[in-house]
Amino acid sequence: MRSTESRQATAKALSAFVIRLEGEFDVAEQERLTDAFSIATSAPLVVLDLEKTDFIDSSILRCIAQLRTDTHQRGAELVLVGLNSQVSRLFEVTQLDRIFTIRRSMAEAPEVDGDSLRRLTIQSRPIRGSLDESAANDAGYLLDRSQEQATELHQRRSAGLLDSGDRVVARNSARLMTRTP
Repeated sequence: MRSTESRQATAKALSAFVIRLEGEFDVAEQERLTDAFSIATSAPLVVLDLEKTDFIDSSILRCIAQLRTDTHQRGAELVLVGLNSQVSRLFEVTQLDRIFTIRRSMAEAPEVDGDSLRRLTIQSRPIRGSLDESAANDAGYLLDRSQEQATELHQRRSAGLLDSGDRVVARNSARLMTRTP
């Protein structure tokens, strides 16, 4: 009985929960992350360390958004740290950088007492059929071109240079401007 009381007292005194993601995370990892994020429900501060995260897709972004909702509903704080340029860009493009507290490194995260801190590191499982360097460069090029074209389209719309016949269609992971007849 004494050990149960001791564990409960420790859980109540928990000041922060740090979750570190390492590797590439896609829809195949969604359930694992959802389960892991649910563990962090007792801490008033949750820090999601993405310093060693190479890739996340929209399903993982959704998991992180749900973690934010859950922490804020119980009055806790969620801080994201260590976003690399690719992950940071995803947050910027989706404008989620406006609603998340993001810090460059753990050194900039709120201070926590080491005695009441829990850590969890989650390493991704290798993504089957992951891109080779050439394909990854091609995918990055397509994303860059897509964003350039979207920016150009937005500028044209803002300037009133497009009529209702102009539209954007997605084809082969790139956005192409087309004109309907």
